[in-house]
Amino acid sequence: MKFFLSVLVAIFFISSKFFMPQPWSDYIVSAGIFISCICFLFRLIYVLSKMDKSRLTKKTSIILVFENMLPKIAQQFIRLDAYVYGGVYRMARGMPAKLPKIDGLRFKFSSAPLYNKIQRSLFSGLFFEVAMTFVLIHIFVENADVRLVLHCVLVFFSLYAFCWLLSDKKYVNESFHVLNKDILHIHMAFRVVGEIPLHAIECIYLLQSNSLNDIYKKHVVLKEDFIGITPLDKPNLLLIFKQKSNVKLSVFSNLKLVARGVKIYVDDPEKLKASFDELTVV
Repeated sequence: MKFFLSVLVAIFFISSKFFMPQPWSDYIVSAGIFISCICFLFRLIYVLSKMDKSRLTKKTSIILVFENMLPKIAQQFIRLDAYVYGGVYRMARGMPAKLPKIDGLRFKFSSAPLYNKIQRSLFSGLFFEVAMTFVLIHIFVENADVRLVLHCVLVFFSLYAFCWLLSDKKYVNESFHVLNKDILHIHMAFRVVGEIPLHAIECIYLLQSNSLNDIYKKHVVLKEDFIGITPLDKPNLLLIFKQKSNVKLSVFSNLKLVARGVKIYVDDPEKLKASFDELTVV
C-alpha cells in the first residue's frame, strides 16, 4: 500500500509541472524532491540498522542494501520485469528461453487453444487501441504540452504491454513441467515456479472425466485451497496434496503456501497421470 501511495505522490509532483501555473509548479516540484530525499535518507538509516552485518561483504553489501531499500512488491515487479525483458532480448537474438536443466519426463502446455486465441486477439487489439488513442488525443486535447505528455505515457505503456505479451508467449511456448522419480518440477513461464514432492501428492484426477465440485465434496476441500497452473485454458488435471504437506510455489515471484493442491493444464494429461501412478506404485 505504501508503495502505491508513493507512486501516486510522485505522479502528482511530476504532473504539477505541466498542469499548474508558475511559480506554484516550481515550488511543488522542489518540495517533492526535498521530501523524497528526506524519506530516502531515513529509509537508508533504518535498513542499515536492521541488516545483519555478518552478511555484508564488498560484493554483496550494495546489492543487499538496494534490495532492502525497496518495498517487497517493488522487488517482485523488478524480478518480473527482468524475466520479461530477458525473454524479449532472447527472442530478438533468436536464443531459447533460459530454463532449468532437469532430467525427467517433460510435459508441455504450449498447445493451449484458448491461450493462443486470446494472445492473437490481444496483439491485434493492442495496435488498434494505440492508433485510436493517438487520434482521440489529437481531437480532444488542445494543449500541445499536455498532448506530448499523454503521447509519451501511451507509448511507454503500449511498449510495456507489448513486451509482456511477447515474453509471455515465448516462455509459454518453450517452458515445460518435469516429472522424475521424486519431484514434479513446475515451471510455467515466469508465472508459477516450484517443486512438488511426489510424496506430498495424495491423488491425481483427470478433469475431463471428473467434475471439480464432486471431487471437492469427496475430499472435503474448498476451491480456494487450490491454485491454477495454466496458460489461460481450463485445467485438465487436479493434484490433491496431503494435509500439512507444506508445498510452496512462487506465483509471479511471490512465494505462496499451497493449502491442498493445484489445478494444472498440460498437453498430455493422461501421460502425466499414468507416469505418476507408475512412480508411486508401492
